[in-house]
Amino acid sequence: MKTLIMKELREHGLHVALFLLAGLGSILLLGLFKQLDHEIVLTLLFLFEAPLFTILLGHHLIQSEVKQGTFPSLAALPVNRWHLWIGKLMAALGICVLVYGVFYGLAIMAGAPACQIDLGLGERAFWIVPWLQTRGLPVFTPGLLLFWIPLVLLTASFWGSMQPAGVPAFEAIIGVVVIWLLWSQRILAAMHLPLALGILTIAFLISSWFTFRRAELLTDPWRVGRALLSLIVCLALGGGAWAILDQVADKRLLAGRMDGRIQVMDDGRGVLYTMRTPAEWFDPLQGLGILTGDINDPDQFDHFRCLSQEQGRTIPRQIGRRGLTDPLLSPDGQTMAAVALTRAPGIRTAPRLVLADRRTGAIHSTIDHQARPLAFLGTRDRLLYLRYTHQTGDGGIATELCVHETGKSPRSIYTAIDERPFNLQALYLPCLNRLLIQPPDRDSLWFLSPENGELASSPFRGWNWIRKVWQDERLALILPESEEAWWAVEPGREPRALTEVATTTRFLGRDAKGRLLCVLEVPAPEPHGLPEEVLGIFDPATHRCQPLPENAALRLNGLICGLSRSGRYLMTCPASQSTGEGRVIELETRKEAKVTLPREVVTNIYSVARDGFLVFTERQAWRHDPETAETVQIASFPEPMSFWTIESSLATF
Repeated sequence: MKTLIMKELREHGLHVALFLLAGLGSILLLGLFKQLDHEIVLTLLFLFEAPLFTILLGHHLIQSEVKQGTFPSLAALPVNRWHLWIGKLMAALGICVLVYGVFYGLAIMAGAPACQIDLGLGERAFWIVPWLQTRGLPVFTPGLLLFWIPLVLLTASFWGSMQPAGVPAFEAIIGVVVIWLLWSQRILAAMHLPLALGILTIAFLISSWFTFRRAELLTDPWRVGRALLSLIVCLALGGGAWAILDQVADKRLLAGRMDGRIQVMDDGRGVLYTMRTPAEWFDPLQGLGILTGDINDPDQFDHFRCLSQEQGRTIPRQIGRRGLTDPLLSPDGQTMAAVALTRAPGIRTAPRLVLADRRTGAIHSTIDHQARPLAFLGTRDRLLYLRYTHQTGDGGIATELCVHETGKSPRSIYTAIDERPFNLQALYLPCLNRLLIQPPDRDSLWFLSPENGELASSPFRGWNWIRKVWQDERLALILPESEEAWWAVEPGREPRALTEVATTTRFLGRDAKGRLLCVLEVPAPEPHGLPEEVLGIFDPATHRCQPLPENAALRLNGLICGLSRSGRYLMTCPASQSTGEGRVIELETRKEAKVTLPREVVTNIYSVARDGFLVFTERQAWRHDPETAETVQIASFPEPMSFWTIESSLATF
């Protein structure tokens, strides 16, 4: 074998010298024309010259012996055919190491930063800095440029050198087409390239050994059929291994961090949220090797998983496959709109907006691409969402506000063009059947019709969004960030500033008599005392708040309050102390009952079903039923929830 390796080194010595001189000459020319930039050097050496040399070397290993008629003499040597195959391959690997090593030294001399090769098959290394970021193209890591790409190019060209004339050219065309398709569909952005290239390398090696062993003198024209068949079988087995690894990674739910909003479902018997978990080293879906830096690609290294926790279950349950993110429950709670980032096992595609089953995650239909949901407009048949579209030339990116209606094509009702996508804020007002939006080019909020896209001015000025909102089918009370007063929005009337309603007022909901209850401040009974918070009502005729006479003795200072949907019960808990208890008050009879809770600070009280409450502490969610006095745990969260938005399936914001 040593003799065979030395023979290959002698035969390719001139080629190696010429390519090394070409690399040195390229750097000298760049310096002569004052273009000696390390990114240009890395692009020239490791994306053009070194890969070209690797392909020519691999193609020359067997093909030159066959064309010169020396292969029969080589095959007649009294050595095992395995030694001939492995000797050729080892010689080629040694030559590639020499060329890439010299090119690496030239790159360092030209100003390229030193690097540490990360092969991508061990523990994930977030600290690995990309070595080459070409302008307008992906980012390449050192392990990809110096190891995996040369390895797969060498083995692929080595396999092609055993085929009849024309097959290597056909192989190159197929390779270019496949790479273009994968790149255009953004599949490469989240693919574990070291793992994929490793599988390709093994497939080409096995198929080339099978071809070399079965084709005696490599003159049989039918050998290409056996070679293709063996390669297809190897690729199919590699694809099966890829799918198995994807299934294993999909079933393993690692510790992560919560991302986005928490949604209440099933009348408070469950919650739905998104968890962001790290990708494991063997996970086929992770962007090791190529980084796009695209802000529309949120699932490149970590995975978004849609999780639910329900009464009676101690651990979270994943809904659908990983890569299902931004879930939004429909008003009936049975369907959800979400962004799907995977289409097949181990394959990532461009984000698409889908409608899926809330329990299984099964996708019913695809609504649009490069989009994310905002809100259901009253029913499950009307969905408001944002769509991002790249404009031709330097036109920037169009952010479109669209409406999808069941049985109809999506329609755009508002478009804004900017250099990059932006988060267009939108609030649906059921009382007006209008949207309140913040256009990026205007210093005020505007009303927008979801039917025809007609814009109408509003009295809300400034660039800020909304601080607080309470609304139902008859009335919307809005406190913008830039305003110093609540505003009342009602059908058939102009918006009116509630100058006599304090901005600290908390609106709770309507009681059994249809009155809008609130928590308002009243002066302290003694001089120089602190104001007290009491239960009050909002008068729609005078647009004022006044204390509720029948509950005048009820003090709500420092309490988080929640009103049941029927308006019969009021639940209170301390806002800043983890006392481990709350109380429920029946408003009509003024009877009180204590509720035992975990000793954690309560962050939110949400009304569910008709008379139930869902109490969120820093890390847990508990459901309380005033009728049965039963309190049960619904969910346990991995991190404090002080800053998460909590919504129900009926939410419009």
